[in-house]
Amino acid sequence: MTEEFQITAETGRYRARDVEYVSGGFDQILKRIPEFELTPFRVNDKLPANPNLQCVVRKPLSAPEQLMPVGVVSNTYTLVQHRTVAELCKKALLEGKLDLFDLKCELGLTPLGEYMVFRIYMPDQQGFTAKDGYPTSLRVECINSVDGSHRLVVFYSWLRLVCQNGMMVRNTKTEVRELHNQNLDLKDVASSIQNGLSEAAADIQRLKEWDDQNIDLNLFQDWVDETLSDKWKKKAASKVYHLARTGHDSEWVDPFEGGATTSKRVYLTSRVPGAKEQASSFYDIMQALTWVASQRTNVEERVEWQSQVPALMESLQKAAKAGYRFGGTRIG
Repeated sequence: MTEEFQITAETGRYRARDVEYVSGGFDQILKRIPEFELTPFRVNDKLPANPNLQCVVRKPLSAPEQLMPVGVVSNTYTLVQHRTVAELCKKALLEGKLDLFDLKCELGLTPLGEYMVFRIYMPDQQGFTAKDGYPTSLRVECINSVDGSHRLVVFYSWLRLVCQNGMMVRNTKTEVRELHNQNLDLKDVASSIQNGLSEAAADIQRLKEWDDQNIDLNLFQDWVDETLSDKWKKKAASKVYHLARTGHDSEWVDPFEGGATTSKRVYLTSRVPGAKEQASSFYDIMQALTWVASQRTNVEERVEWQSQVPALMESLQKAAKAGYRFGGTRIG
């Protein structure tokens, strides 16, 4: 007899709270998603409620549990249940005529459940396998909070199974960000999911193009020293550079050493699963970028960095198309 769900190795932090993840079928995962209600914000039942605020309370998932307050929100706040988001996501995909019989899902929750990450993986035929032989899976991700600390966000990403890289291939134009107020329309969320699914073929085409396009590592070095170091700062940029050069994670020998990012001395640490010993294509560079982004412990920062990868890749491609190194030297 198999377990209904499995605890995954993925971890994260959301505003000083741990986020733990489990995977399983949709129905099994749905049972683990808590529900909430809005109640008057008062000291006790005999005293008047605050006229401007209300309390968000988690309902018990099992008999031993008790009602648990998890946040205070304004009286204009619209509570969007985590389960509502998960069910809406599945419904939108079914309307896209996908076969979701053997649906794999992942759920990340803070200890009190007020913050949720929910993912649904598309069927295998929606995936992509690069020349290196490692497959990627398309997934839709939903991020929601019930305490007003995070907007509802829905977007598509690709998971490279060998290294657990979460990749965003397109710019964030299909990302839905909605405030939890009277203007929230969940129909927009469903439309975004369906529209994003229709663009999956364009994602695959872009991945193939990156896989076929060779990278000049001299140009890449200059791009890391200037563009990437400015965007992600030197430490993360250094990790990207040496991962692309060696296939390993790395750490600085001397954090206070001066000089350009790529000239700072490092020592190599662990081998990154699925990474080439030396990058040869734009696809390899994207993997280095997304692996470093995926290692961010802060879950908000992780998603933000992942969403920046498409623009960074576009920047690198523009530099390659111009045919010049950043110092002004002609390539070739």
